[in-house]
This record gives sequence, structure tokens and C-alpha cells, in this order.
Amino acid sequence: MFAENLRYLRKKYHLSQTTLARRLGRKSVASVSEWESGKYTPKLAIIEKVAALFEVDVTDLLYRELGKANEPKSRPESFLSMYSKLTPDRQRKVYQRILKLQETESEDSQTPIEQPVTILKLEKTDLAITDEEESVNRPQKAGKPNFDFAVKIIGSSMLPNFHDQQIVFITAATKAENGQIVLAKVDGKYYIRRYEKTSEGAWLMPFNQDEAQVKIQDDTDFRLIGVVTGLLEE
Repeated sequence: MFAENLRYLRKKYHLSQTTLARRLGRKSVASVSEWESGKYTPKLAIIEKVAALFEVDVTDLLYRELGKANEPKSRPESFLSMYSKLTPDRQRKVYQRILKLQETESEDSQTPIEQPVTILKLEKTDLAITDEEESVNRPQKAGKPNFDFAVKIIGSSMLPNFHDQQIVFITAATKAENGQIVLAKVDGKYYIRRYEKTSEGAWLMPFNQDEAQVKIQDDTDFRLIGVVTGLLEE
């Protein structure tokens, strides 16, 4: 979805690939071309720049088909109008079909199906994901996913609760409750840690006692990106 949305937004604002690359701070237009072709998905920091440039939400940029959001919608013929045009025998068959669908609707909506999830890449961090795009299949019930994106943990700071290479699902957030596991950016570096706040200040705490705590001070460049709301079962 990102590739289609990027191409749509670039053309909507009458930007060439070269101009867009320059505005995103890229030295080569090849990056934009590869993103639009779907060959690669850029890292999270670049996705955020694209969203800010075109003034759209990161979640919409990744999961919503923006090109169709503003298309004029033709008014479809109402169901009752179509139903009234059927013969009595066919009306009876439609009614029976509706009853059958109602019986199975609840069960179907609770049946998980395998959905592909792209793992976003974090840069300038010990949680970095390799440049090759990765995706995994995750059982997902019908409807909108209950998370916004996925990242991969690299390192031992969250042992024993989370291990190296484990994939976690993030819900975008600007605030966090005490004790929640968060994805945050501190002085240009990404962390997945437990958020703790007291009267003395706030910290990003590792589960692994051998790892250092990260204190959030007044002059710290701190930004909360999201809260961990799930993990990929292995």
C-alpha cells in the first residue's frame, strides 16, 4: 500500500521523483523509484518524513488506499429497490440466503486468517532491521488490524520477556502509562523499553539488569512513537 500511496501523493502534488528525493534528503532518485515500484519499503524515519511532507498520518500512508479516499462515489441502487424488482420466487431465495448469512456472520468474523505484516526498519539504533524488506504472516480477525506497524527486537536488553529477533506489534501513541512497553526515540536512537515515571523523572527501563537505564531529562530529545500491544507467537 505504501508504494501506491507514495506514487499517488507525488503525482497529486505534481512532484517529480527527483524533486521528491531532494525534499526527503536523498542523494539519488533511485530510492524513490524503488519505493514506488514496491521493490523496497523505506525505514520508519523516511516514512515519517513522507507523511509530514504530504500532511498525512503514518498509519494512513501504510494501510489506507489514499488514491480512492477522495474519489467521487456514485450512489448505488438501494437493496430494497433491487429486491422489489425480483419475482416472488427469487425474493424468497434472497430472504433465505440472508437468514443463512446471519447465522454464520458471527462465526466468520471471529475466524482468524493469515495476513501479511511488513516489518518496518529502524535506523541509527541497536534495534536496527536489515535493509532487506521483511514480512511475516500473522493470524488476524476480520476488520482493521489492532496495531499500526511491526518492528523487530535486536539485542538482549529486554530478556527474559522479549528475546533477540522477536517481532512485536506497535500501536502508535503520544502518551504511555507507567509500566507499558514502548517504542521511543531518544537523541536519535530507537529503544524498546519499559516506561517508568516517578516524581524524580522518567526512564526507559530494560528487563535485563545487565543493560543500562535511559533517563529522560529536560534537555533530552525524546519522542514516544508507540506502545507494544502484541508479539508474534512462535
